[in-house]
Amino acid sequence: MMKLLVIFLLFLSFSSHTRTDCNEIYRILDTALEGAQARVDIVQQAKEEILTSYFIFNKDRTGMAGLALLTQAAQQNKKVKVIFDDDFNEISLGLMKVLEDSGVEVKIFHPTFAPGSFWDKVKSSDYSFGDYTAEQIFKLTHRMHDKMLIVDGEIPVEEGGQIFITGGRNVKGDYFEQYQKNYDDRDVLIQSPAVADARNYYLNLWDSQSVSSPNYKKLSRTKYEEAKVQLQEASKILEESEFIRSNTGYDWTDVSYKTSGIKFLSDGIENGVVDPTKLSDTLAEYAMNAQVSIQIETPYLIPTVRLMKIFKEKLQIPGFKVQVLTNSINSTDGMVAQAAYELKKKELLEMGVELYEYQGPNYLHAKSAVIDGEYAFIGTYNMDPRSANLNTEVAVVVKDVLIAGELLESFTRNLDESVSRKIDPETLEPEGGYLYPVPRKKKFWLSFYKKLIKTFPILYQQL
Repeated sequence: MMKLLVIFLLFLSFSSHTRTDCNEIYRILDTALEGAQARVDIVQQAKEEILTSYFIFNKDRTGMAGLALLTQAAQQNKKVKVIFDDDFNEISLGLMKVLEDSGVEVKIFHPTFAPGSFWDKVKSSDYSFGDYTAEQIFKLTHRMHDKMLIVDGEIPVEEGGQIFITGGRNVKGDYFEQYQKNYDDRDVLIQSPAVADARNYYLNLWDSQSVSSPNYKKLSRTKYEEAKVQLQEASKILEESEFIRSNTGYDWTDVSYKTSGIKFLSDGIENGVVDPTKLSDTLAEYAMNAQVSIQIETPYLIPTVRLMKIFKEKLQIPGFKVQVLTNSINSTDGMVAQAAYELKKKELLEMGVELYEYQGPNYLHAKSAVIDGEYAFIGTYNMDPRSANLNTEVAVVVKDVLIAGELLESFTRNLDESVSRKIDPETLEPEGGYLYPVPRKKKFWLSFYKKLIKTFPILYQQL
């Protein structure tokens, strides 16, 4: 009896210790409303610092509301920094200047279209092609694909700091169900010491050679005044929105289940230079160590040579499962990328990959994975050459069976809107049909781009 009592007391001690250690939050934000409201709440509740960077920052109502939110935070004496990718955002120089005058620090990743940059110099009569041209072409093809919101990264978890959101959503209305056709997407909110790593990555990028301050030489007074009015009107969007609420006081870290061991994953930055291949190497290592299964959700499946090799090796293991959910011709927002995937579809199926194609009516844009039913990944990384070799990317991972199970439940809900692809035993070609009729125009462009990629294989590496 005494032995049983000792064992029971030891068990209680161990259980209590485990719960004490599990003080990190990994909260999946599946719905557009969750993604939007969580961003608004953690920015409005920030105590000291807000760092943000987005691949697409649109000037629609959603984007302008986001700018108003950052401006309000800066006016409350919070340190606010924002990095825009130069090619894929619509924020004008006038708006950037108004942001800076309001206390928001602004930088641009790989500027190519800004005044005084590449295109202005090309148009000048004394321009000569050479190393500078090669450098600018490099910048044009290498983009910042990060989607990060870091709040109070220096304040410890115990004091309510170190909160971070990443995932597939850009700052644009169709990522938050504001358009007729939207993106089905996913984010993750974490509260963890790992946010310190995200903050360090962000600040290293901020100080790197890849970003620069906006050049306001060609900004007219008229454009500046117009931008001021735009931002003033954007504040009204926040106040009058029926989609999100302001100053809710809601605590997104107040959850019943907590975890531990969350890791922030990113590309590398050394001596001010970005290495866009580091995250790809890290994810490949996780995949190579998989023992039972790899389940992936990605909008663009354009497998690299290394990914094909990993799939092939893993599928030699008896019972090993590789399952991938991606877009169909009907749901994709990128027909060129879809054509590249279609060229690899038969090979993937023949090696044993289970392929599922999302049917819509929205676009699939979630970027997630589960390995061995216990590692949960959510981030910005697509399964394509651009994410592997060209763009900056980030992700968050945790080893937790319950969280991985929750992510798989979300994955399964999207599978219900998908069609499984198989090899037809007679034609030896992929078969499967569609839930919606495929427009003739889409069939034409898919065929056209497939022929184009076959003719110019180098295009495959740029997708």
